[in-house]
Amino acid sequence: MKFKIYLLFFVFLFISGFAENAKVILKNSEVHISKDKIYLGDIADFYNIENDLLAEISTIYIKRAALPGYSVTVTKENIKNQLNKKYKTINIEGPETVKVITEKSSVEKKDIKQIVENFILENMPWKREEVEITIKDIKDKIDTIDGNVLLKVKGEKIRNFKGNEIIPVEVTVDGKFYRIIPVSVLIKVVTDCLVAAQNIKIKESIVDKVSLQKRDITFLPDDVITDIERIRNKVARQAIANGSIILNSMLDSTPVFKRGDTVTVVVKRGSVMVETTGNSLEDGKEGNIVKVKLVTGKIIEGRVNFDGKVIIQ
Repeated sequence: MKFKIYLLFFVFLFISGFAENAKVILKNSEVHISKDKIYLGDIADFYNIENDLLAEISTIYIKRAALPGYSVTVTKENIKNQLNKKYKTINIEGPETVKVITEKSSVEKKDIKQIVENFILENMPWKREEVEITIKDIKDKIDTIDGNVLLKVKGEKIRNFKGNEIIPVEVTVDGKFYRIIPVSVLIKVVTDCLVAAQNIKIKESIVDKVSLQKRDITFLPDDVITDIERIRNKVARQAIANGSIILNSMLDSTPVFKRGDTVTVVVKRGSVMVETTGNSLEDGKEGNIVKVKLVTGKIIEGRVNFDGKVIIQ
């Protein structure tokens, strides 16, 4: 019990000694920062404070900073209120108010446009001459806090690269996330696609009834077929009029192999690909999961590819 009393008395003496000498002095009446939050260390200097406590006190949150190029006012009274929550006896000196200005930098329209166009051209499945890119509704300049500003497209979810798209551009300042700029883009695509060369009836094979023609597919569904190899072993699921652009949803698959047929099995593991053979235990249509008995006797399941191979991933 006596030990606890002595310990508390020692802590009290330490805190009292700290409070007698500690000072927080506001720097001046105007401070410039390059961040979106204001902390005590941004606007004050510290005296007679131990390093451990200094690290804690200097990171006391005061308020949000102004938008880039603007300012907010911090009052001494506000700082006292923040400090008094934990450090009631620290002396605060300096001006009654501090004007905190957020330093401004900016991102140019041409830089945003360039990074978005480069992203589309590098990732789209189309040829450069088949595409027209129109970027809409970007301000001439977008303000950021001052620092080393970098732009990066966050386009992992973009798959189709045609029609209207929103391309998110991430802005970082000095390596820290600052904001996302959503960029509205129209990607016009005119490319070779399969077109019915005659009227096609339901259940008819279509491979010899289509031709490749250049068409505007900008606003067509995403299952437009651009490769004639994709329609081998396909029949019409519905009646298709002469001149219609062929969509995958219009077609049905015929079995690319029958039960008991010898098939090629492709095993993919990352960048490694191994081929073997086996006997199919069921009819196989493109896209279906089928069972195959390998030459080793092992039974596996894989997905039927359009070329008749069974793919295991």
